[in-house]
Amino acid sequence: MPFGAEAFRVLKPGGVIRMVVPDLYELSKRYIQAYESSQEESSDSLLYALNLHKEGTYPVGRSLMEQVINLAQGYPHQHKYMYDSLSLTKVMLNFGSIDIRNSSYGKSEYIPEIVQVESTGEGVPSIYLEGRKPVSES
Repeated sequence: MPFGAEAFRVLKPGGVIRMVVPDLYELSKRYIQAYESSQEESSDSLLYALNLHKEGTYPVGRSLMEQVINLAQGYPHQHKYMYDSLSLTKVMLNFGSIDIRNSSYGKSEYIPEIVQVESTGEGVPSIYLEGRKPVSES
């Protein structure tokens, strides 16, 4: 079962799911701007941001914490699929979310304590979508 469907299945009625993934649309716009400005590293930068880069191309000299995180992610970690806000909204609708809201880093209409989790600054431009599970499923 896909992650989103399983997460939604175990979510209590009225509960909130917050999905945060790299923003394919924004990253693609940045790539096009860099490419049109003749920046030679434009493709490398895009592939790195998408985490679709070649195996073993993580930066040399990573801190111990970064290495631990990489290991926990299944180093070398790579994304298998990318989303834009339209495609992620469709996914969330398909597994039953209602009241889907676009959000941003460190802000949430549903989760007042979000700054306790998102407090270090956004890394890669991302999509922040939140949805509620219906209180009663009909």
